[in-house]
Amino acid sequence: QVRYYLLGTIVSLCLDIQLRKKGSSLSNILRQLWFKFGVNQCGYTRNEIIAEINNVDENITVEFNRWLDEPDRIQIASVLSDVGLCLKEECINPKLFGINVILKNLYNHN
Repeated sequence: QVRYYLLGTIVSLCLDIQLRKKGSSLSNILRQLWFKFGVNQCGYTRNEIIAEINNVDENITVEFNRWLDEPDRIQIASVLSDVGLCLKEECINPKLFGINVILKNLYNHN
């Protein structure tokens, strides 16, 4: 079973990180799609999203397609490490899936 909202969130995060490494962002891609399609109240296809990503870097498109077609193989830990984050897997409740961010010693007020 695919959890589309969760998958969409993870793919969006990974895509944004990869785009930012190339000097762009998911916001920029969505803005371009809005100007081409949204203004005229038209939807857009996966291929049209891919065309916009290709304007930044075709290698990102390869990853994007793999994330969508093989969601179980998303290397989120690797992508997060690109921005200095470490993913720690911990099973608290097998029915829940989420990401907790713990900041330690960020501000030392002692």
